[in-house]
Amino acid sequence: MNIIRIGKVTELTSLGRSTIYEMIKKGHFPAQKKISTRRVGWLLEDVENWIRDLSSGGK
Repeated sequence: MNIIRIGKVTELTSLGRSTIYEMIKKGHFPAQKKISTRRVGWLLEDVENWIRDLSSGGK
C-alpha cells in the first residue's frame, strides 16, 4: 500500500489541486486519507483505479 501526496496526484492525473478537491466534494474522485493530524494522502491504488476507470469509460 503506497500513499501519495497531492503533488503526485496532480502529476498522475494532470488535474489541478482545486479541481481534485472539487471532484472529491462531488464524489467523482477518491477522497484523501488522513495520515497524521496535519497530513493527508491518497492511496496510489485508488488513484490508479480512477484513471483506469476513466480510460475505460467510467466516471
